[in-house]
Amino acid sequence: MLVLTDSDNYTLQLGLKTLAGATTVNDQRLIAAGAMAALLPMMLLFFALQRFFFKGVGEGAVKT
Repeated sequence: MLVLTDSDNYTLQLGLKTLAGATTVNDQRLIAAGAMAALLPMMLLFFALQRFFFKGVGEGAVKT
């Protein structure tokens, strides 16, 4: 929030933080729905590529 001054350029997480801090919005369901919208793509990407992630972690931990 220090770098971005225009709210049109905010990421989803910054938008949720702004929405949660707004005094006019008291709808917790809206904030929870936004949090799920931010979480689901990251979880899908992790589950789709987890074999590559853990393979890299395992190869980096082996001492030769």
